Amino acid sequence: MVYNCNIDGVNVGERYGVFISKGGYNNILCFPAMKAPDQNDWSEVDGIEADLSDPHLEALTAEITFVVLGAQSFVGDFIEFVTSPGRHNLRIESLKRSWVVRVVSNQDVKDYRGYDVTGFSLQFSVDRPVIPVAIGSPTGGGLEIPVSAYEIDGISLDRFGIFIEEGRDEVLKMPAIKKTLSSSYRTEDGIEYDADLVKFSSKDVTLKGCFVASDITRFWKCYDCFFGSLIQSGMRSMFVDYMGEEYPCFYKTSKDFSVKALSDYVIVSFSVTLVFAVFRIGAMDYLLSSEAGELIVLEEDGETCIDMKIYAN
Repeated sequence: MVYNCNIDGVNVGERYGVFISKGGYNNILCFPAMKAPDQNDWSEVDGIEADLSDPHLEALTAEITFVVLGAQSFVGDFIEFVTSPGRHNLRIESLKRSWVVRVVSNQDVKDYRGYDVTGFSLQFSVDRPVIPVAIGSPTGGGLEIPVSAYEIDGISLDRFGIFIEEGRDEVLKMPAIKKTLSSSYRTEDGIEYDADLVKFSSKDVTLKGCFVASDITRFWKCYDCFFGSLIQSGMRSMFVDYMGEEYPCFYKTSKDFSVKALSDYVIVSFSVTLVFAVFRIGAMDYLLSSEAGELIVLEEDGETCIDMKIYAN
C-alpha cells in the first residue's frame, strides 16, 4: 500500500491503517457548480438574460472511498479523528493538492470476509471552495494533442490541455421552443395558439473529454486556468468550429472526473456543462473547398467564398 493521504499533517495510512482506494479520490477533483445567477426569460426573445456580474460557487460535496487492512487498522479511531470539531486539511500526495473539508456522512461500508479487508466511504464537504485565478495565457499541457473544435473567448481548448471527445450531438440539438399565448375553451376542439411567435429557450450543453498533461503540475495549471477563465464575471463566448458560429454561454457544473493515468503523464477524464444563453440554428452554408479543407475564394477580390447552394439546382 502507498501512504497517499494526510489529514491535518497526519499520515492516516501509518497511524490508522487507512488508505484511499484506487480511484477513490476522483470526486474531489470536480470543480464546484456555479450558483444559479439571477435571470430574465422573456417570451418574445430567444434565450435568457443572466446577471453574471458577480458569480459564486456552490459548496462541493465529494465522496472518498477508503480501505482498511484487518488487525492493522484502527477504523474507530480514524472516524473519531476526522469527525472531530472544525474543518480539516486533506492532502492527497499523488495529486499534490490539499482541500479544507469536513465530514458529512459515512456513505457505505463493505466487509470482505476471508480477505481481512474492509472498505468504506466518507462524504466530505468543501464548504468554501477557492476560485482559481486565471493568470496569463494558457500554454497547454506540455503534450501534443489535436487542435480543438471549440474555443472559449477566442482560446482553443487544446491550449488548456483539453481534448474533447463528445459534445457535438448536444451542440446540434435544437433548444426547447418557448411557450407563447394559448387558449382552450370547453366549447371548441383543441386550443388557440400564437404560432407566429417562435422563440427558443436557453439550453445546457455537456462536453466530455480529458485533460492531457506531461505531469501533475501542468495538469493543475491547465485545470486552474480553464475553470478560472469560465468563472470570471460576464458572459463567456464559445466558438464552435463545425457550426462556424459563436454562442454566448456561462459555466454551470463539472462532473465525472476520473484519473486515467498519473505516472509518466497525466490523463484525467471529465465533463463540463455550459449554459448556452442564446442558441438558434440558422441555415447551413455550403462553401466550396479543396481536398485539403481550404476554402476556395473568387479571383476578383481574393475574399469571397463560393456558395454551392447557388449551383444546387
